[in-house]
Amino acid sequence: MAPPKVPPRDDSQEKLDALLYLAREFTADGCPLQAIKCYEAVCNKTHLRVLPVPEARARVQLAYLLLAATDNVHRAKTHLETTVSDP
Repeated sequence: MAPPKVPPRDDSQEKLDALLYLAREFTADGCPLQAIKCYEAVCNKTHLRVLPVPEARARVQLAYLLLAATDNVHRAKTHLETTVSDP
C-alpha cells in the first residue's frame, strides 16, 4: 500500500517575514541595493504567495528606495501604479 500523499508545505509566510526583515536590516545598515533586491523578491509573485497588504507595503518601500538610492523614477512609478491598480 502506498503512503498517503502529503500536500506540499506552504512556507510563504516564513519566506515573506525573512525577506521583509532582511530588507529592513539592509536599509538600516545603509545597503539600499540589497534591500531593493529583497523587496523585489516579495513583489515577484511566481515564487511567493503574498497577501495584498504586505505586498503593497513592500512596493511602497521599494519605490522609496528606488528613488532615494538609484533615481529610477520609471521603476518606482511602475511599482506605485501596481500597488494602486492591483485588486
